[in-house]
Amino acid sequence: MCRGGWSPPGADEASARQQFARADAIEALVAGVPGVSRASASFLTPLGGRNWTHRVQVTDGPTQPRGEQTAWFNAVAPGWFATYDMRLRAGRDIAAADGPGAERVGVVNETFVRRFVGAGDPVGRRLRGLGLGVLKDTVIVGVVGDAVYRSARAGVFPTIFVPLAQAETGGSGFAVTARATTNPAALEQRIVEALSRGVPDASFSVRGYSEQLRRTIAQERLVAMLSGCFGMLAVLLAAVGLYGVTAYSVRRHQPEIAVRIALGATRFEILRLVLGRVAALIAVGGVVGAGASVWAATYIAPLLFQVDARDPLALLAAAAILAATGLLAGWLPARRASRLDPAAALRG
Repeated sequence: MCRGGWSPPGADEASARQQFARADAIEALVAGVPGVSRASASFLTPLGGRNWTHRVQVTDGPTQPRGEQTAWFNAVAPGWFATYDMRLRAGRDIAAADGPGAERVGVVNETFVRRFVGAGDPVGRRLRGLGLGVLKDTVIVGVVGDAVYRSARAGVFPTIFVPLAQAETGGSGFAVTARATTNPAALEQRIVEALSRGVPDASFSVRGYSEQLRRTIAQERLVAMLSGCFGMLAVLLAAVGLYGVTAYSVRRHQPEIAVRIALGATRFEILRLVLGRVAALIAVGGVVGAGASVWAATYIAPLLFQVDARDPLALLAAAAILAATGLLAGWLPARRASRLDPAAALRG
């Protein structure tokens, strides 16, 4: 799926209707590119990082506190929901007949219905804007499934989708989203060529939707990469530290180990002796580390998305990895101690 944005020159001087009218031409050019199955224009795109909000009220709907009267908006062309594979739950889609002279209509999402409509059929209800704004008396003609709007972290907001042809404002830029049937990377160049020929006076950019998605989670990816690097460094330091402590302990207790071997202790018993001491250190460190992790989770939680900072499975997995690393680091000196020559050790 590719997204192309364009900004008509002199948008600050042109009327909003003239700006939106050009969306049809841009949409037709993109839809005619080989490899594009669907194309639809809109003011905003999901996960685009931009938003358009307004205070609204629904006729016969529950009274909302002022802080909860805000809904998010988008102006979309017919077929936009199908392009994004968003399913209609009730009513109808925005149609080509919903033009400037027709009755003002809008499609709302399920979150909007739960907050502003409540019980009853939302189709046919009227909504209006509160305070200064562009939303006039509008009839709800359909309900669409929930989808993220600004970013995945922000979640789902009550959203109203109005026809692009009926919107009276929307800024100087628009987007045309295309669903690809071929490799999106190869399709981008075709879209650039088609727009360059069809609208040479317009500025635009074309990028894959996967790239746009990566941009919205750039912070989360960076935090995950840094956490992973620091985690691996911590495991390495723990392994080196345990290896050094265990090797030093074995070196100091060589006479004791030599006497045990001389008295008939087997290699397995020597391994168990040394690794038992390592396991005790790991157990103490695990208890202290678990307590510190639970305490520090309060500060880490804001960096996580839909993940419990005190997730038991994550804590157990971390403890298991550290325990396995520690036992492996302690096994090398223990193996050397089990193969100790008692006569040479006692002479030394």
